[in-house]
Amino acid sequence: MPDSLRQSIAADIGLSETAYVEPTDPAFCLGSDVFKQHDTFKLRWFTPAAEVPLCGHATLASAAVLFTACGNTAPTLHFETLSGTLSVTRQQDSQRQLLQMSLPLSAAVDPLPAQLQPPASQTLTPAAAAAAAGKVGPADPDGKSPAAFSQLFAEAAQLID
Repeated sequence: MPDSLRQSIAADIGLSETAYVEPTDPAFCLGSDVFKQHDTFKLRWFTPAAEVPLCGHATLASAAVLFTACGNTAPTLHFETLSGTLSVTRQQDSQRQLLQMSLPLSAAVDPLPAQLQPPASQTLTPAAAAAAAGKVGPADPDGKSPAAFSQLFAEAAQLID
């Protein structure tokens, strides 16, 4: 399937990422049991705007579909991606199936492709972020003090809970 069609489908679906799982060798497509019998696949993710190099939740979802809906019996599935090989291992406890994913170790880079980067006019500096959160005061006019950032992180943790 051409990338332009993948991108078009992802845009039509409109979710944060659309995952595409395919055999590592096109010759495997001839067999109907390819998703049941193999343990290594190619995996790519497209947002409505661009392909992205990594998407953890869609990787786990892809593995879950292969394990459950496709009946794949491999203990570990390997996905070849733009970020390297991601592996998902199935573990069973007494009441449920658990999936554990290992990620490749790599240097930190900006995860967003250029076409997804916000325009420079919309990028907030730490001081602007603190001001927007109402954390700038007379004792901290730039919002750069450790206390200001500690308060922002504390409030973020409360929102997550």
